[in-house]
Amino acid sequence: EDPIALDCSSDDMVREARTGAGVDHFNLIMCVNMTHIAPIQATEGLIASSGELLQAGGALAIYGPFKTHQGRFTTPSNESFDASLRARNPQWGYRSLALLDKLCEDAGLRLETRLDMPANNFMSIYIKDAT
Repeated sequence: EDPIALDCSSDDMVREARTGAGVDHFNLIMCVNMTHIAPIQATEGLIASSGELLQAGGALAIYGPFKTHQGRFTTPSNESFDASLRARNPQWGYRSLALLDKLCEDAGLRLETRLDMPANNFMSIYIKDAT
C-alpha cells in the first residue's frame, strides 16, 4: 500500500488516517525526521493519535535527531543544526527523548527499544499494550 500523508497537528488526524487506509487500527505507524522540523503540536498530535490508531501490540516507530533525556545535544553539530532550525522557525528544533517518552506514556505506549542510528539519530520503538 502507498503511505498516507497526514497532518499530525490536525484534530482530524485519526479520522483521516482511518478513512485514508480504510481500516480502524494499524499495526505500525512510522515517523521519520519530522519532530525537529515541525511545531511541537505535530509531535503531540502524532503520538496522541497513534495511541488511538494502533491495535494492541502495534508499534510507533520514530526516527530522527533528539536531545538526550537530560536535554543535552549528542554532538556540537547537532546543537548548531538545532540553532539553525530555530532561526528559521522558533517552533522548530530538537525535542528531548524524555519529552518523547512522556508523551508516549501518556498515550498508552511503552518504550520497547531505542537504537543509536547513523548521523547521531535515534530510532525509538513504542508498543501499545493490550488495554
